[in-house]
Amino acid sequence: MIDFSATSDAYSLAQSLYVMPMTEVGRNNHLWVVEAGDTPYILKQHTRSSYDDRASIDYEHRVVGPL
Repeated sequence: MIDFSATSDAYSLAQSLYVMPMTEVGRNNHLWVVEAGDTPYILKQHTRSSYDDRASIDYEHRVVGPL
């Protein structure tokens, strides 16, 4: 499990978070459901070494965004 305190602080989320890993998703990244109060969020944790290159992440956001 990863520590979500920095994420919680950065986005001013409620102190009590419900965090659950998503299953049956792609193999390149980890996805988490994070609920703060009544609001659900999806957190994507980049796990592939190809994401060490910021351009790879920017490219993915440009491609996926319009979908």
